[in-house]
Amino acid sequence: MRWWGDVWWAFAAAGCPFVVGVAGNHDLVSAAELAEAGGHVTLLDGDCVDLGGVRFGGVGRIIGDPARPGRRTERAQLDLLGRVLGEDPSVLILHEGPPDRAPTTA
Repeated sequence: MRWWGDVWWAFAAAGCPFVVGVAGNHDLVSAAELAEAGGHVTLLDGDCVDLGGVRFGGVGRIIGDPARPGRRTERAQLDLLGRVLGEDPSVLILHEGPPDRAPTTA
């Protein structure tokens, strides 16, 4: 496991009651690998989980050429985001946030 996987393991080993996050475009960690750290470690990608009375939703990776690791088409990324938002999370975790655009006023 590379350093980014070590971060997950470090939180799990520190005794955190739960560890939840998303993978980025350079992360090679998988849910199966993290399962070895215990049931309190959760990798989100297009889904939600209820932990400690809080509903977490997450979408990992970035928009880009899906032939490259850790990337999806814009449509696929937006579809995952829509699915997560449809589950009404209290906390949304993203690796890639929205572009820096000023909000529109009505």
